[in-house]
Amino acid sequence: MKTQRWDGYAGYDRWFAMPLSNAHLALVGAYHDLVPAFKKLYAGSSGFPDFYAKVRQLAGMDKAARHAALGDPLPEAEPRGRRKDRKAERAPL
Repeated sequence: MKTQRWDGYAGYDRWFAMPLSNAHLALVGAYHDLVPAFKKLYAGSSGFPDFYAKVRQLAGMDKAARHAALGDPLPEAEPRGRRKDRKAERAPL
């Protein structure tokens, strides 16, 4: 796959060489959960400079505010690591 699809790109070799763990899966899950929100944020931007400015604003927010701004509010009393799938509950940006 690496040779055919990635033309030999080795940038992910170290990550894939590590043993698979819950931390790896959580990282991938967190990334994929927010991709649609960032795509929508980009679609509502006038280009990359505007998009990057909006992302910098998000970076300055605390986690709860950042997720709320992306349409993925975190419940107040949610235990760590027990986040349920709320894709259907997300509000538009």
